[in-house]
Amino acid sequence: APSRERATFFAALGALWLVFFVQAWLPPVLLDDWYQLTWHRHHDFGVASIWEYAHYNYFHFNPRLGDVLLLIVNGPPVFHLVLTPLVEIALLWVGFAVGFGRWPRPTLRDLQLLLILQVMIWLIAPVPGLLYFYRPFCTNYLWAFTTTIALFVPYRIALARDASPSRWWLAPIVFVIGWAAGMSNEHTGPTAMVAILGTLRIASEN
Repeated sequence: APSRERATFFAALGALWLVFFVQAWLPPVLLDDWYQLTWHRHHDFGVASIWEYAHYNYFHFNPRLGDVLLLIVNGPPVFHLVLTPLVEIALLWVGFAVGFGRWPRPTLRDLQLLLILQVMIWLIAPVPGLLYFYRPFCTNYLWAFTTTIALFVPYRIALARDASPSRWWLAPIVFVIGWAAGMSNEHTGPTAMVAILGTLRIASEN
């Protein structure tokens, strides 16, 4: 029955979030984590402190957005325990949308596809343990990859819908996501720009 499928779908997502929650809870403080923890020992956690750190990083150290995110998740534990599992589930969501040209539906079929996608991510990623467990890699690469893939979603869905109406309100959202994706990782930004240009060309020709 559809209601049972929906219940199973969301129960499975909740179980996956719980796995990611435990995964975020277990890792010890390690290596690059100490930079942010040292900062927190000398600064009160808050917007002013985050802005001061981001400003210093951009002009004097590492301008990546992932380092600022690392500062946040190395603050009060609730940020890492709640946000990181949500981002890891969001990676499945946007990956599904790019792969199939639509958002996942609460059906057993799409739940199976999401499970396969998660297994493939774990098998294909060069160092999945580091990407999911080690906070500095998680914010600088997994969070960054999720943001970059999210940038492709509006274009992919528009290509899948030949007669889709224009959505002007997406422009400022895409601008913010594009800025965040470009600030997240200097290695993948240029590749994403080329891929976006190719996607726009395909869309214009169609």
